[in-house]
Amino acid sequence: ASSCWSCLSRRPLPDTLVCHLPATCRMARRWEAEKREMAAIDPDVVNVATRRRRCPKCGLPVIKDGGCEHMVCPLASGGCGHEYCFQCGKPWAVHGAETGGFFACSIADVAEEAGELTGDEGAMRSATRKERLLKAFRLKVTFIEGFHDSAKEARKVLLEQQGFSDLAPRMLRLLAAAGVDDDEAAAALAVVQQASDAVAKCRDATAWSHVALLYLHDVADEQRRFFFTQNQPLLHRLTMLLQQKLEESLPALVRRASTDADALLAFLRTLADDATNMLAARHKVGEDLAGADEGAPEMPAALDVDAVAAEEEGGGEWDCEACTFHNADPAARRCEVCDTVRRGYADDGEDDEDEDEEGGEDVGDSEDDDDEDE
Repeated sequence: ASSCWSCLSRRPLPDTLVCHLPATCRMARRWEAEKREMAAIDPDVVNVATRRRRCPKCGLPVIKDGGCEHMVCPLASGGCGHEYCFQCGKPWAVHGAETGGFFACSIADVAEEAGELTGDEGAMRSATRKERLLKAFRLKVTFIEGFHDSAKEARKVLLEQQGFSDLAPRMLRLLAAAGVDDDEAAAALAVVQQASDAVAKCRDATAWSHVALLYLHDVADEQRRFFFTQNQPLLHRLTMLLQQKLEESLPALVRRASTDADALLAFLRTLADDATNMLAARHKVGEDLAGADEGAPEMPAALDVDAVAAEEEGGGEWDCEACTFHNADPAARRCEVCDTVRRGYADDGEDDEDEDEEGGEDVGDSEDDDDEDE
């Protein structure tokens, strides 16, 4: 099916909710609602909130513009010179290597875990989580929208695009020289666009499959979740392979001097079969979740903060922050689908080095003097 009849029965209907399979109607509506919610948040305001607090001794407002957690209340701005930790607000004298060094604070971590972090400290930590979630969500939006963008390109007439415009004349000459009639030659060329249209449909389906992965925890049936996570990467790979045949193998074959009509027609038959198989895989992935989240809340709380925090702790299975694919291999450092480096690991595969060994004083800027006043 090219449309979701359940969504078509709703008015008004956003265009983005049509053809949302394999995501369920509820998943599609939640995705659109959360995109609107995230778009309404000003990232600059959130960022300032992560760097803004008052001196715990004299109350001078400051905005931290970088550096370590060691703060000195600026005398030049009317402060008292008090030295304190930006994260927990306690005197810097009680901090050291055992509390996390210059760039971390285990005192604030413990207090936050116990629900005892309030005031400026609690507000900053809350803003920091919100900023992290906002960045992660926008990465997911960019990743998912990329599939929709490539689908729009695939819907264009491939043989008329730059870099491919010579293929149709070459194919027609090749087929005419072999005595192929005009109708059969036209049908042969139509196979190319049919395959390109199939790629477009599966690109859109891949995008929505990544949306489904975001909300897969709402599907109670463990077996259905399992089958979906097995079939979803297959759809992505088949789409990539067919697109590669269209954009690389077909031009190479047509432009090769030794290619004859039989070889071209055989390739086009294979192309048509591959497109059919890929659309079947798309249908199969769509069946995996059909009606699977019925009974779940229509619009649960947006973005699971605890899930993100648990992922950052490392260990066990993990979700890719770029494409949201659930990676089952706890030792994997790169995502199985998009090859993005796992959070907490450097590009070369080595763990990111802590910066606790060195540090320096960070004199906060007075909020009155800072250009980033709220």
